Amino acid sequence: MVLAVAIATLVVSTGITSSLFSVLYNKLADLTLEKIGKNDDVADKLQKLARTLLKIESLVDDMENKQTNSNFCEMLIEHVKSALFDAEDLLDKIDFGKLEFKTAILSVKSEGEVAVIRMLERVEDLVKEMEGYLLSEINKKRSPPQSLDVNPRTSSLVDKLSVFGRDNEKEKMVEMLLAQRTENVSVIPIWGMGGTGKTTLAQLVYNDQAVVRNFKLRMWVCFSSLDTDLVTVTKSIYESATNEVLELPNLDAVQVALQEKMRRKKFLLVLDGMWNENPAFWDALKLPFRFAAPGSNIVVTTRSKIVSLIVSTGQRYDLHTLSGDSGDEACRDIIKQSFGGNLDGHGDLWNIAKKCEGLPLAAKVIGRVLRFKLGTKEWDHILNYELWDFPEDYKSQIYPVLKVSYDHLPSNLKRCFGYCSIFPHKFQFEEDDLIQLWAAEGFIQPQRTRSVQGIGREYIDFLLSRSLFQVSPNDADRQTEAEPHGGQLLSIPGAALPRSLKHLSISSQLCTRLPSLGQLPVLKDLVIGKMGTLTNVDRQFCRLAGSFPSLETLTFCDMPELSIGSGINNLDMPRLIELRIDSCPNLVSLPSVHHLTSLETLDINDCPQLPSIPGEGLPRSLTHLSISDSDSLKEWCKGRDGDDWSKIRWILEIVIDGDEIPMDGRGN
Repeated sequence: MVLAVAIATLVVSTGITSSLFSVLYNKLADLTLEKIGKNDDVADKLQKLARTLLKIESLVDDMENKQTNSNFCEMLIEHVKSALFDAEDLLDKIDFGKLEFKTAILSVKSEGEVAVIRMLERVEDLVKEMEGYLLSEINKKRSPPQSLDVNPRTSSLVDKLSVFGRDNEKEKMVEMLLAQRTENVSVIPIWGMGGTGKTTLAQLVYNDQAVVRNFKLRMWVCFSSLDTDLVTVTKSIYESATNEVLELPNLDAVQVALQEKMRRKKFLLVLDGMWNENPAFWDALKLPFRFAAPGSNIVVTTRSKIVSLIVSTGQRYDLHTLSGDSGDEACRDIIKQSFGGNLDGHGDLWNIAKKCEGLPLAAKVIGRVLRFKLGTKEWDHILNYELWDFPEDYKSQIYPVLKVSYDHLPSNLKRCFGYCSIFPHKFQFEEDDLIQLWAAEGFIQPQRTRSVQGIGREYIDFLLSRSLFQVSPNDADRQTEAEPHGGQLLSIPGAALPRSLKHLSISSQLCTRLPSLGQLPVLKDLVIGKMGTLTNVDRQFCRLAGSFPSLETLTFCDMPELSIGSGINNLDMPRLIELRIDSCPNLVSLPSVHHLTSLETLDINDCPQLPSIPGEGLPRSLTHLSISDSDSLKEWCKGRDGDDWSKIRWILEIVIDGDEIPMDGRGN
């Protein structure tokens, strides 16, 4: 799913930052006066810190809205991110009582007060830097900042010789347009992710000779991302139909004029790039077409599934990426066409085409850029990159198109989607697992009549509708697949990891022993997956006692040879909240977890050889235990007859193969 990869790479600086703001506001709100030694001065400074964070969040939004890509801007965002992480650590230390707020000498500030003052000074300095940067950007333009139209303008013209791999789609669309219908106007949306070629398909259909003969009146209107004004859009349709500029003052006059032009005419109208998801907008927009001749058609291209459902009169065309060998072949042909020269003799062209992952836009950009880079070294350079990690001269042409889907997300969903960049490429997850993670970060708050699960599923449905998530083809029960990836995610086996690292994912099919990660002082989230040859988690993983001092979530997944999970001592992972073990079919023993006194969630999935809960039992802090597709363990934990039942029956929420075991009837 190329779009999610590309988007998350772009938004990791703003999406992750936005999610951190939410976390910090919640932590600040939860602090009590007792936690800071009833120190009113510290309380005032923490309130000022909250106000300053609000200002920084607003400035980050300004930077994002200006679509600026300068190195200085990126550096500022990184500084903001680092400060937010450190502020979170500071608030956690206060919450856990690790800072002293009382001193024997009144004139001497306490350790805790000094830490709060330094953090406040740091974020205030950031505000000054960010305000200075934004002011300089405004002065450069010598005009007031304006909203940017992130949707490129299009027309009905198309170079048919530069289009590959869409012949079948074109024929199906033409057939749909020419079909005999009783209604006056049919509306067919073309829905798909950015860069798949929705506009190109509409252009091919618009210029097909059979379509030209059938529709004497054809109109093409391209939506700007700013086109939410009904008068402006209606005028554009009128002007496309008549080639006349319409100078009328109000909506009524404009709609009446268009209605008269459309009366008893059989027409084809293409509305390219529609984003407006307000049903009332669409209802008003289509009014002038009521008296058109039967057989008229409107084609709407959109990335929003919601738009496609609103406008459709029964049929919808879902356009996907080019798939399989034929898709790679089409991408290869697009690269050759965009290159403008002979590339038949270049042996790496097929492999470069595969890098496009079926996205025509990516193939077109690669061909254009390679036109000026003929050296073998440059081709090898491209072969060493994945699409979401291409060099800047490629990304700068692809990402503005792809990022539109992210820009149209509500702020709360930007936070949720940005958080997903901690997952590895093509990571598959269950809906409920992701919802729990979002809720733990404070992104979802229960409402009076709606549960966290209900709200979370609504969020996932919305991201699915924007093609930012996709349902895994391997799971009929709607397992969701995400491919966000970005600067918070590292996969650098054998390299030295920065001590400031907060989120880490490691995968390697050749790794036989995990590296020493336990001494990363601020690491919060760790995902270890797709270790095809790893058999044991040994003591090197933690290395020294007291390892992983800040780790909150730990996931082991897709490790087919892992059999023994050991190497974790009593002093390790004091703040671990969530432990997930997924798809480890040969795992026969769990590490000891009874010492993990902060552990709240334990999820075990697809571990069929795992026989039982560790002998010492589970920590009393545990509130959620989920066991699925793990038959041996399920039998030991099943009801009063299970040998391990006494070790788990006190847990608040127990879910086995999707069924929750109620507290009633569990026994004492």
